[in-house]
Amino acid sequence: MAPNPDLMIVDVDNNDYHIFKEIDIYQPKVLMIEINSTLLPDQEKIADFNAPFVFGKHGSSILSMTRLAEEKGFRLICNVSCNAIYIQKKYYGLFFSQPFTPADFYTFEGIYGKRFWRELSPRQKWRKFVEALRGSGLRTDSQLNFGTSWVI
Repeated sequence: MAPNPDLMIVDVDNNDYHIFKEIDIYQPKVLMIEINSTLLPDQEKIADFNAPFVFGKHGSSILSMTRLAEEKGFRLICNVSCNAIYIQKKYYGLFFSQPFTPADFYTFEGIYGKRFWRELSPRQKWRKFVEALRGSGLRTDSQLNFGTSWVI
């Protein structure tokens, strides 16, 4: 595998945070990594290494994953279901003119009254992402080449 792939996906139930933390030789342009989307965006949680899978208690929070990603040179650009999508910091200005927090992108996936029915819909998630792009002053740059792996 090339050290600078266009896209890297980490999805291994529970150990995503620990695996990502140890990856040093790969610097993808875009990183998609699994999170526990039932945890709220202000919750700090890192799953224990090799913990048994228990739904709702599995994986790490978007806040914990985003903090690690930022330490490694990435910024959050999207949250789709149980996947957080990050981009190298040097490309962030091509998409957004201001910084966003995990709460800005967060989509709730648990059972929490009205939020469950309103935000679980893939259509609502897509609409939230598009609104974030429009409201941020999205810019395009023909010199940025993400190859065929760039799909959102």
